[in-house]
Amino acid sequence: MISNPLDPSVWSDTIADEIDIDFAWLDNPDYSDEFVRARERLTATMEHHVETQGPREVNRIVEEVCAKHGIAAEDETDPAVQKKIRWEISRRLAAHALGLPYVEDIPGEEIVARLKAASTKSGDEN
Repeated sequence: MISNPLDPSVWSDTIADEIDIDFAWLDNPDYSDEFVRARERLTATMEHHVETQGPREVNRIVEEVCAKHGIAAEDETDPAVQKKIRWEISRRLAAHALGLPYVEDIPGEEIVARLKAASTKSGDEN
């Protein structure tokens, strides 16, 4: 029994007698369309990811930079700080768009200050 691929509801048990089929193609099946379908699925998945996660990542970067500078969304800041924030956000978004890691140089004094603050904070909890 075999179904008609154009109309799967139609079945036949005599099709082998009606059509001469060269079965050599079974030894070398053509899978070229599988690559095309897989690429299309992967492309659709990536497009969906970019559409849904892109805005989230931009918001995360903006919120992180503003928090780093101690600024809430409704705060007004002086133009020098605004320029600094815009520059950092731009650099981080560019790195994200290019798939590069964002690297920030932190002066030694700031590292020491952060470590002291972290140790003081953990000491308060004990």
